[in-house]
Amino acid sequence: WDVKWIQIGSRTYSLNQIENDIIRPEFKEPRIHFVLNCAAKSCPPLYNKVITKDNLESVLESTTKKFITGSENKIGNNKLEISSIFDWYRDDFGAVTSFISTYSGVKISKDAKI
Repeated sequence: WDVKWIQIGSRTYSLNQIENDIIRPEFKEPRIHFVLNCAAKSCPPLYNKVITKDNLESVLESTTKKFITGSENKIGNNKLEISSIFDWYRDDFGAVTSFISTYSGVKISKDAKI
């Protein structure tokens, strides 16, 4: 993940640099975490198909919903047990409960315990 082996122009990057120094700051898109990640046990599964400009939006939507509603997270109106990804990248998600509510279909109380 941290080995620099990807040549772009005159620079060589690691996957970590591409994700955290280029993609996240440039696009400010929290759903990217559900298709581009380090594949640790607590992360979403890696997406194993080509992402193009034509399918990007549908891939981001479907992978986000699949992860949030999957067994990795327990979503209730008043209590959430969620992946550490929402803590590690808290700033990317903004209001975490609102973000999760959008994709889980559960109306989460503003006072919900995480």
